Amino acid sequence: LNPQVKNINIIYIGQKLNLPDGISYYIVGTGDTLSRIAARFSTTWQELMKLNPEIKNANLIYVGQKIKLQ
Repeated sequence: LNPQVKNINIIYIGQKLNLPDGISYYIVGTGDTLSRIAARFSTTWQELMKLNPEIKNANLIYVGQKIKLQ
């Protein structure tokens, strides 16, 4: 799905990866906000909040945090 990735141990912040159908996740990077992540994946921050009930404050996410996208 990602022939541009030559080494599976090296990916970069902001790099776009193709994901298989089904439940997918995004790992929060430096400078990410829930709104930016939502825009990147054509959804809303409110929908991401519904999918991720462990997030209690939309303004408080962490680098390395796994966000469910669907």
